[in-house]
Amino acid sequence: MSAPSPADPHRAPAKEASGILWVLTQTAMFAFIFTAGKLLDGSVHAIQIMFVRYLSGFVTMVVVAQAYGGVWRYRSPRPWRHVLRAGLGACGGVSAFYAATYMPIADAAAIGLLKGMLVVILAVLLLREAVTGQHWLAAALCAAGGFVVIWGKGAGLDFGGYGTAAGIAVLGAGAMAMETICIRVLAASEPPITLTMYVSGLGSLILLTPAVLVWEALSWPALLFLVGLGPIAVLGQYFNVRGYQIAPASLLAPVGYANVIFAAAWGYLLFTEVPGLMTWIGSALIVAGGVWLSRLPTAKSLS
Repeated sequence: MSAPSPADPHRAPAKEASGILWVLTQTAMFAFIFTAGKLLDGSVHAIQIMFVRYLSGFVTMVVVAQAYGGVWRYRSPRPWRHVLRAGLGACGGVSAFYAATYMPIADAAAIGLLKGMLVVILAVLLLREAVTGQHWLAAALCAAGGFVVIWGKGAGLDFGGYGTAAGIAVLGAGAMAMETICIRVLAASEPPITLTMYVSGLGSLILLTPAVLVWEALSWPALLFLVGLGPIAVLGQYFNVRGYQIAPASLLAPVGYANVIFAAAWGYLLFTEVPGLMTWIGSALIVAGGVWLSRLPTAKSLS
């Protein structure tokens, strides 16, 4: 019997680089998606944007599910958990679209990164996970970064304009953090196609009535643009899953914090927005705290 060939020392770094590229591409795509409201000059309500995105995403996922064994193969035995997750996702998405429309995109993205800190807090409260003092210090660093971004514009004393958008961005971060907890629970027993199809379909139903109430007639180019957001989001989710399939989560988790860089790039290229010094300082604090959190050992459940 011949001896096994030695492992290629270049293979692991190549796979890790590939995984990082997949996740970076997904991050850039979602940073672009949330420019939709501003690209339409704020003339389309955030609820309407999110509804169209969910509906087109649901149609896309039905086609995908049908191609991979049929829609009924992906039925969930826990539909009400998906309803909760979809409601939180709808709230988070609408908030993110609103914030990115009425404040600088980089600022909205930076505040959205507070989701990582809020996930830690919710994991303690809802999943009874044990965390160390280092977890809390890293979370506090994230919170300080969000404080710097918001107060750097004087929003702490202004509850109109930027202050309102910043508050809604924080609300969106909280909703997305709670959605992440739901995903953790659901992903343990359900495939990605089920998760994506249910959130898109149920999100469409949840937002249907609010969307009708705020509906504005769209030009064909605007409608086609919004419809295209659904397949782009689905493709972005696939890129994210693909990245995590070939590279370790501990390596990829900090990559998501590049969102603020892509958001700043889109803001500059599309709207000539130049992030201020306080935005970059706050973002750096949030990223530092988030990376620290991602490097800490996985918490164990409380007995």
